Amino acid sequence: MLGENIKTGGKYMVKKLSTIMLIVSILFLNTACSVAKSPEELIKRPHKYFNGEDINKITSTFLTNGRVLTLAQSQMGENAVRMLDIDADGMYEIMLLYKKENEVNEYGVIILKKKKGVWYEINNIAVKCFGLDLVKYEDITGDGKLDIFIGMQKREDKYKKLNVYSYHGGYFHFIENISYEKLNINDIDNDGIPELGICRNLQYNNLSNECSKKQEYFWYRWDSVNELEPILERR
Repeated sequence: MLGENIKTGGKYMVKKLSTIMLIVSILFLNTACSVAKSPEELIKRPHKYFNGEDINKITSTFLTNGRVLTLAQSQMGENAVRMLDIDADGMYEIMLLYKKENEVNEYGVIILKKKKGVWYEINNIAVKCFGLDLVKYEDITGDGKLDIFIGMQKREDKYKKLNVYSYHGGYFHFIENISYEKLNINDIDNDGIPELGICRNLQYNNLSNECSKKQEYFWYRWDSVNELEPILERR
């Protein structure tokens, strides 16, 4: 009788232990899956409708040839589909951040504008990189229209690369390229036109997400000959 109880108890313990191990395995797999997600997997889907239009339908029309939405790596809190008024005409344009599937280093930004009720592509800015770091927009040229800043991760280089594009003639034109570690866009001289601050060749302070007190931004303004001019004062 005692032997039977021990035998029965042993079976119970083995079964209980197996159940516990199964639960632990499931929890481990769920945790592992939630840790290593790509920017594509972390995408916040846009609001389905914007001004009565189906945004998902619009994006699927222009995201062809293996392109999928992606996020900028330092802007994970922002959407892959963005609405902005590029030319200050009171009408929103659509910006799509994408990655080309099955391509290691092909990323880009598609910009859509609406004319006579139809959306059309004004730019497809394709870049070779290992990920979009950021996509910002400010009027750094002072012409009343937004300029686009596309930051890129470059695996072979120490620093990231920033391409700047200016809107005129109905679409965006490349105007500048500069390397950076961190950047800031701010109107430091209060003239109503923002300047571009670049932090590089300096150790990055991960805790503050900015250059540390011992580190400084080198500031640039857009000058009259259409190029970035260094501002001598460092801030």
